[in-house]
Amino acid sequence: MMALIRNTITKKTLISTLFLFVLLSTGCASLPGPITPMPRSDDYRHKISVPLFKPIRIDSKPQQQKTNHLVILSDDGINDQNSVKQTLNHLLATLPKTINYKKTHVLFSEIEGAQKHPNTLASILNHYSSQDTNYNKTTFVILTQWNEINKASITEAERLLTTQNKSFCLYMIGINNIHNNKRLIAPQHCGETVSSESLKTPNTMASLVKKIFFSPPKDSDGDGIYDQHDQCPGTKKETLITWNGCPRNSKTSNPRYLILSSHSETD
Repeated sequence: MMALIRNTITKKTLISTLFLFVLLSTGCASLPGPITPMPRSDDYRHKISVPLFKPIRIDSKPQQQKTNHLVILSDDGINDQNSVKQTLNHLLATLPKTINYKKTHVLFSEIEGAQKHPNTLASILNHYSSQDTNYNKTTFVILTQWNEINKASITEAERLLTTQNKSFCLYMIGINNIHNNKRLIAPQHCGETVSSESLKTPNTMASLVKKIFFSPPKDSDGDGIYDQHDQCPGTKKETLITWNGCPRNSKTSNPRYLILSSHSETD
């Protein structure tokens, strides 16, 4: 009886072993591999690398240059100097190479008692508004944070931009600021304020540099066609014209794409 039981157990074990061998050989019972978790968008291990900044070359023709002296004022007192240097490097890399102008770089700090750079923003702006300089068309680019702009800086900026017989423009780049603060430059003056976050791409930086160095195209007769493309200057008000700026039925006009002139040279 015991021999029969042992033979039965041996047969069952053999059958189980053969069945397991068949499953493994056919791949039906392969062991599961390690589980790879899906990357999370907020996981620091899967951050997307920032592409290199490739500056855009600015064509100076046929634009009219409005600046012959660029003064860059960098705040050396704020904590995040890496952002200041990065924005400055991107600005310098985008500056036009085909025009003549003087470039001056001045460091300042609003920290009281600073020994390294005792000049404040207000004192530098006061210096340029008070001195007799040969650079009549001067543009200032300020790199600092909005909370560093105090009443003294605002007063001197207003004084600079209203200086008689001089043409000054003022641009401010707010370092690590995500909004534009308008209090330094009044809307009626030349210049504007932008945040450094808005200048991360080569296109936006190139757009700012164009505003700094070049005047927008002129439209002397106000017909909506820039002078460089206007084949009929001096168009009168309420004249039907084509895209080359000429009256509809003139010899030089193209009868397609008619527009209506709403301004005149005397308006």
